[in-house]
Amino acid sequence: MAVPGYGVCVLVVSLTLLQVHFGLGLIKEKPDWIKTCFYKQPDFEECNKESVQGIFSKLSEGFQEAGVLPLDPLHVTEISILQGNDGPVAVNASLTQVVIRGLSAINVTNNKVDYRTFSFTTEMTVPKMRVEGNYTLQGKILLLPLVGKGDAWFEPYNMKIKSHHDIVLKKKDGQIIFDVRDVTVTFDVSNLKMRLNNLYNGRKALEDSTNSYINANWRAVSESLKPILEKTCSDVVFTIMKNLFDNTPAHWYIGDAGVE
Repeated sequence: MAVPGYGVCVLVVSLTLLQVHFGLGLIKEKPDWIKTCFYKQPDFEECNKESVQGIFSKLSEGFQEAGVLPLDPLHVTEISILQGNDGPVAVNASLTQVVIRGLSAINVTNNKVDYRTFSFTTEMTVPKMRVEGNYTLQGKILLLPLVGKGDAWFEPYNMKIKSHHDIVLKKKDGQIIFDVRDVTVTFDVSNLKMRLNNLYNGRKALEDSTNSYINANWRAVSESLKPILEKTCSDVVFTIMKNLFDNTPAHWYIGDAGVE
């Protein structure tokens, strides 16, 4: 993938949290936590926002029947990044055994549905997330040459997230489902803290000063990595929603979906 101003980026994400169960049969009994709304009801937008909030609240603990394991904590096997050298961040890096905490605090602030296609855009906030894992890194960040291998953590604060889901209606087992075709996630943060341990083969003074410099310039680091992180989030949300909607009827969520 080419990102203007950031060189050539290659992103590989291997996910263990998300069992891919696109081919399961439809779940027979509607769970209590799924709130059904009708597009033609006067308070549809508020009802639908509450419905989506209920979905994320439930998925934080998982929905095994649809192949979605708990999202808090969220486990990712590996995130690998190769980013070109014409921007402030140029790295060959990987983060393995990744654990992400904080998604149970998602607050849905808005959800807009296009009744023609049933594509929808969700806006939400997360007060704080913590990402931990084992990293390997070689390259530069903000002109600093970096090399290291060890444990790392990242903490984004006050995330404002927008997630757009391209949907088409499709029949499965005689019922209409929401067929998720694509997901695009964008976000902003008000602060980002991070720590990379064992930089420069454990040269502590240099490691500490480098971490301090990166944290002092967190916004430049965040903006440089943003295209890659947004692509990662898009892939994660796509798999979650694909598993969920492929295995549940559309009318559980919107009662008049597919009704002329």
